[in-house]
Amino acid sequence: IFALTAICCLASMQALAADSPTPPAPCQLTELASLDMTRQSTGRLTVPVTVGGTSYNFLVTLDGFSAVTDAVATKLALRREDATGWNPRFYAVMGLPAGQLVTVPDVLIGNAHMTNVDMFVAGSNEFNMKTVSFPEGDAVGGVLGTSILAKFDVEFDFKTNKLNLFMPGHCGP
Repeated sequence: IFALTAICCLASMQALAADSPTPPAPCQLTELASLDMTRQSTGRLTVPVTVGGTSYNFLVTLDGFSAVTDAVATKLALRREDATGWNPRFYAVMGLPAGQLVTVPDVLIGNAHMTNVDMFVAGSNEFNMKTVSFPEGDAVGGVLGTSILAKFDVEFDFKTNKLNLFMPGHCGP
């Protein structure tokens, strides 16, 4: 009887093991960019972003919209639209007025290529027709905000001063 019970238990354990799901494959993220973060004299961080074939330092923010500066919008001859008619609120991007919108035809962040990206023009003020600049001046060409960063899985690696962008993954519940 003992031998028969042991054989039944062994057979039951093998059947349970055969019905057990295989463990999931380890999560593999595909890196699209590993960007050097540079601290500006103001303490704010920038990363390289290529717009219209030219590389610029873009301020990094987790506080909303992406933008190009007035100088970059002018250099690229981007068609501007009034942003105040888009929504009755007044917009600001990292403290600068943003009264205009543009569609940037070509944006490259590492290996991540995007086309026809809507951005504000930081520093454009439709109310008094004056243009203002970031405190960093010409060292900055725009702002990389959550309107773009939300398209990626993002890692800020402050130990190595890298901003890493990955294809959006589903590595978890």
